[in-house]
Amino acid sequence: MIGGVHGQSRLMNAPLERYFGNDYLKFSEAATRLCGIEEESQVGKHLWNFDVLPKIPLKLVFYEADEDFPAEIQIMLDKTALQFLEFECLAFMVGCFVRALIKTAQYGDVVGWEQ
Repeated sequence: MIGGVHGQSRLMNAPLERYFGNDYLKFSEAATRLCGIEEESQVGKHLWNFDVLPKIPLKLVFYEADEDFPAEIQIMLDKTALQFLEFECLAFMVGCFVRALIKTAQYGDVVGWEQ
């Protein structure tokens, strides 16, 4: 899986972390509405899979906050994604996904928030 250069991946993860904070329930409801599938759930760690584009799976890991660390969200793409789209296009796609996840949490649906 590729996550990008640390600074670049932080640009994409930071809005999710600011919006959802440690509210995993709010995140999981929005993720489910976007047809995300929770593949793994452990205490404090949740792995989700999204089929954003054909042949380009997106994985998202939600780490809940604990006494030592704040909540953290990581977005990862399979390394084969670069065979289908250039890095800049992948970054744009991830940015659109981040916006859709936040807006879905705010409005409860993917319809109507574009206005």
